[in-house]
Amino acid sequence: MYYKKITSSLSNYEEIKTLYIQSFPENERQPFDTLFTSKKIEGYAFYEKETFYGLAIIACANQIAHIIYLCVKEEARNKGYGQMILKHITKIKEGYPIIVDIEEVYDDNEIKKKRKCFYLKNGYYETSIRYTWQKERYEILSTEKDFTREDFIKFWDALGFIV
Repeated sequence: MYYKKITSSLSNYEEIKTLYIQSFPENERQPFDTLFTSKKIEGYAFYEKETFYGLAIIACANQIAHIIYLCVKEEARNKGYGQMILKHITKIKEGYPIIVDIEEVYDDNEIKKKRKCFYLKNGYYETSIRYTWQKERYEILSTEKDFTREDFIKFWDALGFIV
């Protein structure tokens, strides 16, 4: 598996954009074409041979990498591509704590449970950080066992957002 930085000049840019739109609810998405105008947001498309399998969009600030979007094409799910993408992200952001927010598991939603298990199985740890955004409850998982709320706030401050 290999990756390319997402730019509008990629030959499969529209395919990448379509996967993004199909994978995330409208209230959780930012306009795709403007996502990469900030130097603090990076997007990566992942391929095996010439076939596109998934994407990751990462915000970087205050020496922290935050996976804000990660998805794998439906036909490629449960085949190890998500795990390979996480390994690439770890290499791309070597030396950075990596965080991800997931919908909080507060009910018997199997998709939420599977998503959390996926990250925990791949070296992420639970934190005590919880928040609500767009009427959904989220929790932060991190590659660092001791990632704190203060670290989280400093990250968003460095991005220019008030938490």
